[in-house]
Amino acid sequence: MLLLQAALGAGDDSLVYLLGRDQFGRSVAILAAVGMTLAPLTSHFTAVILSETFFTFLLTLGCVLLGPKEFCGDGCGFWGWQRSRA
Repeated sequence: MLLLQAALGAGDDSLVYLLGRDQFGRSVAILAAVGMTLAPLTSHFTAVILSETFFTFLLTLGCVLLGPKEFCGDGCGFWGWQRSRA
């Protein structure tokens, strides 16, 4: 199970790179991926069997699959939708 967590964490770093490259360019994408790799909480949640790594991977994958045009305004829309359901 920890190998799956590690694979999802590594995949999440790659998805952050792709998302940053599509939105802001290569240099920002590299900086974001390195930041995601070195983030202490990301490393902690990857090493512990919890649902946060899987959730973060799926959320980032969804943003990458939406593409650059749909991504720009949907973050605020998703946040508002979640707040209205609470």
